[in-house]
Formats: sequence, C-alpha cells, structure tokens
Amino acid sequence: DAPITMPSQELELVGIGWIWNWSELVRIGFGIGSTLELV
Repeated sequence: DAPITMPSQELELVGIGWIWNWSELVRIGFGIGSTLELV
C-alpha cells in the first residue's frame, strides 16, 4: 500500500489554521485575563 500523504499545500493550510486557532485562543485568554484584572 502506498503511504497516505497530504499535498504540501493542504498541509500548509492546516498548519496556518492551527497557528491561527492558537493565536485566537491566546488573544481571548489574555483578553479574559486583563478583564479579570481590571475587575
């Protein structure tokens, strides 16, 4: 059986998606943190 390989372009999009999700989570986390600090 041939190994299942993803096209590099799709792999790049998935990587960008992961980075985007992480940056969003971090940004939201900091937003919640700063809001709690203000309160």
